[in-house]
Amino acid sequence: MIKVILDTSISGGHKDLTLNIEDIGFIQIADTYYFNINLPYTQNTRSLEKLITYLNQFIENWISCVEDLKKGKCTYLPFDLSDEYVGFLKIDQNSEFDVLITYGYSTSCAGYNINPLECKNKFINDNEFENITESFRKNKELFIKELKTSFIINK
Repeated sequence: MIKVILDTSISGGHKDLTLNIEDIGFIQIADTYYFNINLPYTQNTRSLEKLITYLNQFIENWISCVEDLKKGKCTYLPFDLSDEYVGFLKIDQNSEFDVLITYGYSTSCAGYNINPLECKNKFINDNEFENITESFRKNKELFIKELKTSFIINK
C-alpha cells in the first residue's frame, strides 16, 4: 500500500508531506513548498484548500501516468521536489500485468524546474536515476486502485 499524507498541522511548506510505501517499510518526508509555488493562483489567493485540490490533481496525474504505461516502458512520478534533487517513484511495467516500483532520486533536475502535474513528460534519463529502495513487484491494477485512495490529510 502506498500513502501520500499531508500534515496540515505543520505550516510553512516544509516537512509536511509524507510518502509511505508500506509494502517495503519505506517513508520519505518532503515539502509542499514547490507545490505551492506551482499553484495556478496568485500569492494572495493560496490556501490550504487550494493546496489540497492541487495535491489531489497530482495523485490523479500519477494514476493517469500509470494507466497509460505500456509493457517494457517506465515512468517517473515526481514526489520530493527539492533545490538539489527530485525524488521519484520509478514505475516500470515489466510484464503484461505487473509493475516494478522503486523509490529514488536524480540530481540532474531540481524541484523548481518540475511541474508535478506533468509526469507524462520524461524528466530524467534512466541512467540519471539513483535507487534508494529495492524494486518490488505489484499488480498494476491493484497499484492503481491503491493510488486512488492514497491521499490522506492529517489535521
